[in-house]
Amino acid sequence: MDIHRESGQFVAGYQPFYLRGQNADLTVSASYMFGKPVLRGHVRIVRETRREWNYRDQKWETEQGESQEGELDAKNEFHATLNLSKDHSDLQDDS
Repeated sequence: MDIHRESGQFVAGYQPFYLRGQNADLTVSASYMFGKPVLRGHVRIVRETRREWNYRDQKWETEQGESQEGELDAKNEFHATLNLSKDHSDLQDDS
């Protein structure tokens, strides 16, 4: 999982793989480099549908899919669930 940030530290809780029927339940928290939590921070989670390295420009080119966004709560966390049912179905169709 890639974490893009402007400053400070962001931590996202996830697992490396998901079994059929499971969705991705994510928890994101944020703190500044000096350790204080980011108050009233805005979080945006974007799913990449394609990622390809552009050798000429030396950067990743991506296509974005669904996104979820919101504010950090009183515990300095943002919770989101990504529905993986279509991904599971696509994998099953390919086998």
